[in-house]
Amino acid sequence: MIIKAFTTRVLAAGLDFPEGPLFDLSGNIWLVELKGGNLVEIRAGEVIRYPTGGSPNGGRHR
Repeated sequence: MIIKAFTTRVLAAGLDFPEGPLFDLSGNIWLVELKGGNLVEIRAGEVIRYPTGGSPNGGRHR
């Protein structure tokens, strides 16, 4: 087995228990912060939080 080298890149930092990542047609990442209570959009390296008033868990794309 040959394992090729790879690199990683941090897309966002400081998230509060992120889970359920989804990608939209524009390439943005959507996820929820379970402990932070937010729906989060990561667009061009910017983290945009939308408060949910609860504890969102996972995501679903329609």
